[in-house]
Amino acid sequence: MLVWNTQKDRAVSQKPKKIGAVYSRQQTDVFQGFKEGLKQLGYGSAIVEERIIVVGPTMNDDIKKATEEFIAQDVDLIWTGLEHLTREVLKVTKAMNNNTPIVFASKFHDPIEYGLAKSWKSSGNNATGVTANIIEVVQKQLEFLGRINPRIKKIGVFSHGFMVPEVREEYYAELKAQAGKFGYQLVEYTTTVPPPETEHEWKKIAATIRPGDIDAIYHVAGHFFGTQEVSEAELAKRLHVIHVAPVEDLPTGGHFG
Repeated sequence: MLVWNTQKDRAVSQKPKKIGAVYSRQQTDVFQGFKEGLKQLGYGSAIVEERIIVVGPTMNDDIKKATEEFIAQDVDLIWTGLEHLTREVLKVTKAMNNNTPIVFASKFHDPIEYGLAKSWKSSGNNATGVTANIIEVVQKQLEFLGRINPRIKKIGVFSHGFMVPEVREEYYAELKAQAGKFGYQLVEYTTTVPPPETEHEWKKIAATIRPGDIDAIYHVAGHFFGTQEVSEAELAKRLHVIHVAPVEDLPTGGHFG
């Protein structure tokens, strides 16, 4: 990934670069790492404007507003935490006929299928980034579960009604496809209660789960209940089971990611 100039033996422009960063709470550590990386590349003086996006009914509007503000400030780069943020930023820059470079990370979707890039050879737009192989990640997580405790059979997951479809669907589908191949049964907890009552509904359902009902909890990112990963970690502790979560959620919940 090339960010302006990555060669240390070249003189870095004296004019401070302006960067717009849009991310979710769970990417706070990643954002700090991004800023540290800028310093290592010689851009410690970069002016970084950040916007933290909360998953919810106004999420896309908030991303649109942040992107428009960045463009109005004539930023040199827009950094996005995850792919659902990137897709909205791309829509805004395209609608405004703006070519500000966008750098992203894609963890829960195939970036081509998700519309972030035309092909692996070229994105065909003003965005570039890195991505994880969803199939390999899910397989490795399920493999680790079996190594940690071969007696695990039932994996609990809070799915439909708790998860934001545009964020979780592809990753969730891969989990369902792979679980059976490893001999696991997914025990799904669902709801038809709309946000913002999701938190109350989650806690109501969680209170009914007893030790032995499930052997592990699998957290899929992208949920209406903002601190769900924290509550899932507390539930896992009460049930004495393993909690699998994305790496971003490990500071607040999850045994491994």
